[in-house]
Amino acid sequence: MLLPEELAAAGAPTLSADVIVVGAGAAGLAAAGLLARNTSVLLLEARDRVGGRIQSQPFAGLTAELGAQFIWGAGGGGEEATGPTSDGLVSPLTAEANRLGLQRVLLGTSTDGTPRRRRFRSDGAPLTAQQAAAVQRWEADFAALAAGASPNASAAGVLAGAPLLSRLASGSGSLGSTAANAAALGGALAAAYGDKWGAQLSLLSASQADTYTRFPQPDNIVVGGFNRLPLSWAQFLGSRLRLNSPVTAVRHNESWAEVTLADGSKLAAQYVVLAVLLGVLRSGGIALEPALPEEAQAALSRLRVGRLEKLWLEFGEVFWEGEWCGAGEQRAPCEQLELLTPPTVAGVAWRRFISMAAYTRRPVLVALASGEGAEALEGLSEEQAVESALAALRLVFPGRVPAAPVASLLTRWGQDPWAQGSHSYYAVGGGPVDRATLAEPQSGSLVLAGEAASAAHPSTVLGAWLSGREAAYRVLDAAAELPQCGSVPGSLGVCVAPPPPTGSSSGAELLCGCQELPASGESVDEVSGAAEFNIDEVTV
Repeated sequence: MLLPEELAAAGAPTLSADVIVVGAGAAGLAAAGLLARNTSVLLLEARDRVGGRIQSQPFAGLTAELGAQFIWGAGGGGEEATGPTSDGLVSPLTAEANRLGLQRVLLGTSTDGTPRRRRFRSDGAPLTAQQAAAVQRWEADFAALAAGASPNASAAGVLAGAPLLSRLASGSGSLGSTAANAAALGGALAAAYGDKWGAQLSLLSASQADTYTRFPQPDNIVVGGFNRLPLSWAQFLGSRLRLNSPVTAVRHNESWAEVTLADGSKLAAQYVVLAVLLGVLRSGGIALEPALPEEAQAALSRLRVGRLEKLWLEFGEVFWEGEWCGAGEQRAPCEQLELLTPPTVAGVAWRRFISMAAYTRRPVLVALASGEGAEALEGLSEEQAVESALAALRLVFPGRVPAAPVASLLTRWGQDPWAQGSHSYYAVGGGPVDRATLAEPQSGSLVLAGEAASAAHPSTVLGAWLSGREAAYRVLDAAAELPQCGSVPGSLGVCVAPPPPTGSSSGAELLCGCQELPASGESVDEVSGAAEFNIDEVTV
């Protein structure tokens, strides 16, 4: 950290903290939590809550997850996934979820490794076994062709290309014609990449459509309130977290930075970690002075803001209960209902429904609209959105769908000024180097964080969380404040003493007790007795 006289010489105003973090989503909370161990930190959040796109709300006797709902590769054993993790590589979020006893359920898979889902044709009939196998075969054909596609090729371009169409024209399981087969495959891809990225196939980079790190352990669906994670992380920060504090501008240079809040007040720090969603960055929702470097601006132009909205629907009974997936010991209620070519009502096509009855026995479906369909929802009322979803269900379950649900809950992430969409994806021409570029310091006092800056785990809570930790370590490294602890001189350790109150002097003057880093899979509290914050790994 710079000395007071050095800051004065650089023209810095009086500092409010060593570091200001903007945005209390997973990235901002991770960054602030680590920084608070060794510096004075202030976390500013525009909303009246923490979590960003992690938002949980009571609904129909359940906890509705309006944003993030899954922990990918979380592992776990048995029906409930809250116990010790399985052997092998699992998501680092698993330890955090287990620490809180966060209730979640393993996602089921069929013997071929696919989700327990039932797919339906354009006439509402379920695919036959041969047709289902054919669609899976065509998906594999698409993935192979897309992986080798030109960087300038879109997923829609590969789908319409002669090499793939030739494969759709032959083989068993045809839905009647090459055009019908292509429509079914297009629907399957729109559902898959819509859920993963919120992407439009016409804008999604074909070669990067499946670029992310997978964990070999099973995935989990959260049923006990995902927001318990950010609430836990926020509790550690106490008064260093300020809600209802929207930032409108950040002025930064090589020595210090200043943020302007919506009420006109200004706060200064030696470093700012800007942990806001890609939609806010791309729209200029927070003015940056100076603008980001040209390399970062180019990277932003090659990333797109995905659109994914959810419609939670409660019914009086599980009218879809007869839908079972698998056979023999694998037979179980279907977890997903997927319409490959659903009816489009007012521009919205509901392709996928998550059956919460498969996990909780509650008569609740979660309808998903992505890409163009999610954008079309902006022009509809919730009542109109509900009717469009019911129209899709009536195609599949004629005579069984009630006139109206008992209750409904629709997300509006596209209209949220502090989100302006959902997660990020690679546009044509984009690639992991663009996310890596965003993760680099943008000046001597500005660092970005968020899932859009995670090349390994984009579009996930884990990616945002790890990105926030990485940003914190970049700040500590630049400030020469990385704690040097342990029995081996120069070995990297973790400061576990209680952090100082906000407004204290430079972190260089802090006295804190340090411990050696825990072994892989252990937490700081297991090693040192610190009870409030887990750090599972430093290298991110």
